[in-house]
Amino acid sequence: MAALQLIRSPLLRTLANAGGVLLLGVGIIGVFVPGIDGTGLLIVAAYLLARSNPRLHSWLINHPRLGPPIRDYQAGLGIPARIKVIAVVSIVAAVSMTLVTQAGDWHGLALAAFASIGVAGIWFVLSRPTRQLTSRQPAEASTS
Repeated sequence: MAALQLIRSPLLRTLANAGGVLLLGVGIIGVFVPGIDGTGLLIVAAYLLARSNPRLHSWLINHPRLGPPIRDYQAGLGIPARIKVIAVVSIVAAVSMTLVTQAGDWHGLALAAFASIGVAGIWFVLSRPTRQLTSRQPAEASTS
């Protein structure tokens, strides 16, 4: 993967760094909490940190447990089918619970927008290449 340039604007770099650190934290929580797609969050965190905090980005992608799925994704190897299933089921569950519990409180347009975001997330996950694991490839770190 080609190195990303640092964001020049100090304000935007600070915001990207804050977002990257926030997503890194939630992604690490997602390693342990079912239903949170830790891998996806860590991939976005790696992107933001590559543009704002090279030292933290280097730590993340070289981490023995968190780094391999990020490096695999960046190398174009795709997302393992198991992770895709977990991500889609998590999105469907979260959107469904929100729609059912908030249907009376939210305006219909807000519910439609929320459902559309869920559909976009599912489309994104399913549109990425699916990684085929072979006996010589180690299984990905469980970060979802």
